[in-house]
Parts: sequence; C-alpha cells; structure tokens
Amino acid sequence: LAHWPGTSDGEIYGHEVTEVDGSAVRGGAEVRAAVAGGSEGRSVRYRFGEGEGSFVRTVETRRFALRDLWLLFGSFLLNGAAFGIVAILTRALRGGDRLGRGTFAFFWLAAMYTFTALDLYGPYRLFRLHVLCESFLFAGTIHMALVFPQSPRVVERLPWLIHVPYGLALPVAVAQAADAGAWRALWADPQWPRALALSVFSALASSLLALVACTAL
Repeated sequence: LAHWPGTSDGEIYGHEVTEVDGSAVRGGAEVRAAVAGGSEGRSVRYRFGEGEGSFVRTVETRRFALRDLWLLFGSFLLNGAAFGIVAILTRALRGGDRLGRGTFAFFWLAAMYTFTALDLYGPYRLFRLHVLCESFLFAGTIHMALVFPQSPRVVERLPWLIHVPYGLALPVAVAQAADAGAWRALWADPQWPRALALSVFSALASSLLALVACTAL
C-alpha cells in the first residue's frame, strides 16, 4: 500500500525478500516469523533479490491495522461480491437463454477470479482455482461479447463459435493448474507483475473491441 513505510517510492514492488537482518529466508512465512519476534517500530534490514541485482532497504515495523486490511483486500471483496451478485441475478432473471448464459459466464468467472485473488498474499490454497479462472476469464469476456446485447448474424449462423474461446483457453488452464508452483515462482521476477498487468490490459482491451464490433454486426 502507498502509505506503508518503504513502499511509497515503489522500488520494492515485485521483488522477493531473500534476507531479513542478514539471515536468509524463503517464503512469506519465514519473513513474518523473523519480523514478528521484535517490538513494533524497530528497524529491520531486508535484502531484495539475489546476486548483483539485489539491494537492501531498512524499514520500521508497524502493526497491520484494520485500515490496512480493508485497503489491501477490500477492493477484491467488494468487486467479487458485485460480480457475483450480477451473475446470480442474471441467471435468475434471464434463465438459460443465450444472453443469460453468456452474461452469467463472464460475471461468475470475474467473481471467482476476484475472490481467489485474496489468496495471492498467502497461504496460496486457492492459487490453482485462481489461475483456472484467470485462464477462462478472457474466454468468458468473448462469450459475453458474442451475445450481448444480442447475437450478431455470424453467431446466429454459426452458434458453435461461442465455444471456441473456451477451447483455446483449456490448454492454458491445464498447463497453469498442473504446475502452479512454477507460476507462483514467477512473482519473484520483478518484471513479471508488469508483464502480467500489460497482458491483462491487452486482453480486456481486445475484449472491449470485440464487444463493440459484435454489436455493430
């Protein structure tokens, strides 16, 4: 969060903590254990990364307050709840027609993706489910684009086109779920979060273009 000491300049974002006060650590649990034993307000030396690219920052400890909890997880919780409510209402009001199925698929995938993002900070019990939702989210977006607000003529002629994005997403989902540990390890690379953000933005932008194009057909 921007108001945390040591994070306001953004330098440590996306970097892995490898040492705490000169002692090697592996994973968030060891970092928390190394820091929790001291008093609040003491200075702790963290080493980020390994080798020539590593650097050290000294940060004072502070209590994880209710405000921090809300700012860190509140947006995931609120957005997940909003997406889930829309999905349930759409299913209840529209039933199983083409528009109802497409809208439900997108909003339900978005809800599950957002809710499981709460686990990205640990203990990673929902990580496989998160990457599965991540893999199919783009397919769900294209699905809704092909039926909302009404199906274009090409979908009326070739209704199987709706299922193509899910077929394309399936091997990606299987690969991610089969090796979730490797995907978690990617977060140790400082370039990975930036690349992921760019990929997500590109996918959403493409989906919006598809939505606009389909409404014009």
